[in-house]
Amino acid sequence: MRRQYDADNAGDEGDDFSLRRVLARLEREHLLDSKRGRFGRILRGPLAAAAVVVLGVLVLYEPPSRELDGEQLRGAEPAMQLQVNDVAGTTASLLALLREAGAEVSEHELEGGAREIAATVPASARVTVAARLRPFGVKTIPHDGVVRLEIHPR
Repeated sequence: MRRQYDADNAGDEGDDFSLRRVLARLEREHLLDSKRGRFGRILRGPLAAAAVVVLGVLVLYEPPSRELDGEQLRGAEPAMQLQVNDVAGTTASLLALLREAGAEVSEHELEGGAREIAATVPASARVTVAARLRPFGVKTIPHDGVVRLEIHPR
């Protein structure tokens, strides 16, 4: 800016003093290309890019899920809770009923004397098994045929 003015007004000595005053004020207000201004403009692009990357990582980062001990059925229906007086007798009846229908059955002991039964009922036997489980408080069998029952003492 100063060079262009000097080239255009090389012969005017009266305006030289006012030009210096204006230029000094512009520099004092940091409105001219000073080292400080260039430095800010040079870093503006990389700083913006770094901010975008950091925000992208924060938005897209998914912390690892905690692994649960034991067997975990993802997407399965929650276990149906049964409160009974005789846990052992009810468990034996349910196991016999499910095995008789051709279901794949597994049994696990839970805390407090409770038992868990997990069974996969074949599609052909689901209606029959559902009807035979109604007296135990089981209303329906899920569409995938996986039945999970927790039998707890009263």
